[in-house]
Amino acid sequence: MIQKTFEVTGEHSLDSILMEIRGMRGYDSASARLVQIYEPNSDKNYIQAMLNNVKSKLPECRVIGMTTLGPVKKENITQKNTVISVILFKESGFRISVYDCYSMDVSFAGRLFTQSLCLIDDLRGILVMSSCARLYPTDFIERINKDYPDIPVFGAQAGSEVLIDDRSKIFIDDMIYTRGIMAVCFYGKELSIRTDCNLGWRALGKEMTVTGIAKEGFITSIDDQPAISIYKKYLDVVPDEYFFENVCAFPLLMKNGNMRLGRVPLDYTSDGRLQFSMTIEKNSKLMLSYSKPRYLLKKTLFYANEMSKFKPEAIMLYACMNRRVFMGNENADKEFNYYKAVNPETLTGCGYGEIYKSSDGGGILNSTLVAVGMREGAIPSDYEPVKVSDLEVESEDYSSIPIWERLVTFLEATTSELDEKIEKLNKLAERDQLTGIFNRRKLDGLISYELSKRRRDERLTLMMIDIDYFKNVNDTYGHDMGDMVLKELTKCIMSTMRTGDTIGRWGGEEFIIIVPDTTSANAKIAAERIRRRVAETSFGLVGHVTISIGITSVKKDDTTESLFTRVDKALYDAKNNGRNCVAIR
Repeated sequence: MIQKTFEVTGEHSLDSILMEIRGMRGYDSASARLVQIYEPNSDKNYIQAMLNNVKSKLPECRVIGMTTLGPVKKENITQKNTVISVILFKESGFRISVYDCYSMDVSFAGRLFTQSLCLIDDLRGILVMSSCARLYPTDFIERINKDYPDIPVFGAQAGSEVLIDDRSKIFIDDMIYTRGIMAVCFYGKELSIRTDCNLGWRALGKEMTVTGIAKEGFITSIDDQPAISIYKKYLDVVPDEYFFENVCAFPLLMKNGNMRLGRVPLDYTSDGRLQFSMTIEKNSKLMLSYSKPRYLLKKTLFYANEMSKFKPEAIMLYACMNRRVFMGNENADKEFNYYKAVNPETLTGCGYGEIYKSSDGGGILNSTLVAVGMREGAIPSDYEPVKVSDLEVESEDYSSIPIWERLVTFLEATTSELDEKIEKLNKLAERDQLTGIFNRRKLDGLISYELSKRRRDERLTLMMIDIDYFKNVNDTYGHDMGDMVLKELTKCIMSTMRTGDTIGRWGGEEFIIIVPDTTSANAKIAAERIRRRVAETSFGLVGHVTISIGITSVKKDDTTESLFTRVDKALYDAKNNGRNCVAIR
């Protein structure tokens, strides 16, 4: 694999670049040739003329590309010239699909695309680009991840010269799309792909809830207040011409899978709505965040060194303009240069949002740097990775840290302490203080959640356990011994349960076990094992105790009330059958 990246300038014209690509070593023998174009000019006629020229000079190549985002603030130094990068594959290949979303919705496009993937062997990764900031390719990406969770998805939403004037476009060969989604499938037995997703911002303050949404990516309210008010309340930022510049240093964070995602509003309305380049669902949890330039740089430096170990023959970067606004031009360029130290031909681009999705989570991103490395063949045994270093980042001079950074460090420490206290309080709120297992409140929530997931398949089973004649234990030996029996009984039951089962104390001497993906018949086998183990166990001075167990499985129209009523009746049956036994309803 060979990558070569060019910038069109007055001294280096498009025609001369195309001639240079055509004469590259390995061009004629390549198994596939991909030309990528990042274009800062959104004028359709200009782009069409350029594409026609590229296709006429390089008919053997497939051409893809997008328009890029211009400066958010006047100080930003952004891409001003056309950038062209070519990748020549020696043995691997790619397939391009494009969907015009004027004629179909995003979800349908996603279904069509994933259905076509069964025809591709040795699929390694999928590049996705979309035009129009309000197209929201989330459903397209989620569909890929659902059907192919082990295949990384990466790319960007195209940008425009002016943030709030969306003239973004993607292009494939000689076709331009103003509302389209493109997917490039990379495949090959010898092809390897490494992806890095670097956010670098950290949660700050309390968790908030999205309480109102509207179409076109708008959030109307957060915690039942106008969405924009959170910036005035917590940061003293008012809606004006500098709004984006002021809020970009504090992205909103939310979770998807195991990943934190950044969310930065593109615009606001006079009635307090915030607009984003992706949809955000109602009841989503958000937190403000903070960072320091060196946090971002250190993380990128780490990932660049990890990428070096991969020995990439091609690198593509998808970066958020927000990082440049926050860090400044010099530091933002450093991030790119770390990767260019690994591969000088690295291609960089910036749009309305970055795309990254893997089995860990992800989706449409803001404030993030996504890096993609490609290589054909194995890493040679004698390969020595390039060591990427930055002395300014690696050797911090704490004596020269400005006051604002010290204040951020203070907020970081207090937020961490607050998070620890909240976590402890949450545990206290959902745990039984005597036994340490879940309490009735937590069990109620878990069962409601399981019912919402499994209402149709009846493969959720409940056990209700009651200690036989427990009143006699308290009356004879006292409540301290009764508490000891409850604690030791809990340990005895837990040692016999399956790993995926959940136990909680329902109240007094009653316990509930949630048994997912199990029928009543199989649950009875497990219940009998628990019953025998308890009967065989000695509880100190109390000696042996026995338990009765009622079992029921979820039926089609069950509610939490009907489910508990039935399992309680099953326990009653066990009591009536002589205790120390199991009954099913």
